[in-house]
Amino acid sequence: MRPIPSTFSYQVRQLRQGESALMRRLAHDCPPLDLHTPYTYWVISQFFADSCFVLEADGQPAGFISSVGRAKTWFIWQVGILSQHRGRGNSGLLYDALMSWAVAAGLERVGLTIAPDNVASRASIEAYCTRHGFDLSRSGEISLTDLVDPSFHEQEVRYTISL
Repeated sequence: MRPIPSTFSYQVRQLRQGESALMRRLAHDCPPLDLHTPYTYWVISQFFADSCFVLEADGQPAGFISSVGRAKTWFIWQVGILSQHRGRGNSGLLYDALMSWAVAAGLERVGLTIAPDNVASRASIEAYCTRHGFDLSRSGEISLTDLVDPSFHEQEVRYTISL
């Protein structure tokens, strides 16, 4: 295993159609993200690639942000950054790319959910919105269950970012 350099050159680029396997691999390698089916990532990369972005460190994939929506309603699906690239402001680079896209697309709001115990993600989006003057408001809670797996139960807090 080669040593990880202490500094990287980071770049963000738009996701390309057909990069569903890359998104799924990054989600797999970014716990605690939920890993969805290959088909889910194919749908996102096929129909929403223009609102999804890949973080690269020295030309190698290091993270991603995906979002889905229709008309004027958009939702951040997942944000994942490989562990060795966390704590360096990279979530802000991904949020910058998505918010720039959202503003250019004429959106007024972007939604997202965060698990109540995911303090790092909440702090990251709160700090980003404060720095950039976006209003972040709590807009409810969701409680998920599954008829296939009755033991499954997940709570998420809904947020809305006003652009």
